[in-house]
Amino acid sequence: MKYKLPIILLLLFFSFNASAYDFKVDNIYYNVLSLEKMIVETTGMLNNYSGDVVIPETVEYKGRTFKVVAIGDATFYRCADLNSVTIPSSITIIKDAFEGCSLEEIIMPNSVEEIAPGLFMDCTKLKYIKWSENIKEIPRYACMGCSSLKNVTIPSNIMSVDESAFYKCGIEHIEIEDGENILKMHTGVFSQVVENISLHLGRNIEAFDYNGTSTQKVFWGIKKLSVGPNVTQIPVINGGLDSITLYCTNPPKAPSYSYSGYMDIKVLVPKGTLSIYKSVEPWKNFWDISEMDDITGINKTIVKAPFSVMTNGNTVWVKGTEHSKVLLYNALGILIDKGKINGGVATFSTNENFVMVKVDGCTTKVLLR
Repeated sequence: MKYKLPIILLLLFFSFNASAYDFKVDNIYYNVLSLEKMIVETTGMLNNYSGDVVIPETVEYKGRTFKVVAIGDATFYRCADLNSVTIPSSITIIKDAFEGCSLEEIIMPNSVEEIAPGLFMDCTKLKYIKWSENIKEIPRYACMGCSSLKNVTIPSNIMSVDESAFYKCGIEHIEIEDGENILKMHTGVFSQVVENISLHLGRNIEAFDYNGTSTQKVFWGIKKLSVGPNVTQIPVINGGLDSITLYCTNPPKAPSYSYSGYMDIKVLVPKGTLSIYKSVEPWKNFWDISEMDDITGINKTIVKAPFSVMTNGNTVWVKGTEHSKVLLYNALGILIDKGKINGGVATFSTNENFVMVKVDGCTTKVLLR
């Protein structure tokens, strides 16, 4: 666990460092990282930012221009009246900068390549994070205590998720995007979360415990499970599953289930694969196993969508997607297109009868004709 300094020590730290910045421009504090390279990072005093903060790509001071390349430690620490922070594409590193602040949304530009442990810890109002497509790891304690964070998306570019990254979050849905790379996860990533969670498992998982020992126990409280086409091994799922939807044409390996699980869990498999599934363990033991058709094949609709969808013939428009990744899947859950976003509207053209629109971790099904 991450140890905290007593509040009196934190107050003393900030009081002793009341001048612990190199200069201030337009109410933003900066520390110089290199005079030779003319680069700076943001910094802050205790709860000194509020409202809408726009970090510039460059800042002028005494006739010289610095490039802003990092958001420094504790920049927005405990800022209780912070509405938004605009992060420029010059930022490559975000340190432990946002702990305990009041932000509801974080839009991380793809320029960001590195983020620090605990950077969003105890942001109890945080509801949405758009991760950079160029980070490889979600570090330990990254979103610990983010009780309003209900939908968690782990993009395909993420290679590892470390200890307690989403500890005590208010998670209702976990979306591990489809991909071919193995995702390494600490067994405590989702500990102390709520029950009745839906999970889409889009990649194989390599889990490890606090001793670094390999394990298959990483998910708790899972009620509904969908499995992407690239998955070959399903880890142990704890939480009283009531349905499994498989998009794998080749049956993945899976742990044994209880007798009640075999009797009660509803299993859907791709069209034309039922005989294969019924010939292998553990799938042949399920009582309620059937093939998905063109309609049931898009049962990956798990979360109410915070966006709107309109259609006309072969065209699909998705509104409310200004800062989002918008994907279009066919009835078998196979990615067929990535939306072209203009003015917050993503546009698709497709010949499919049924499609599935996914905006970050939220998915809805659409009947075109």
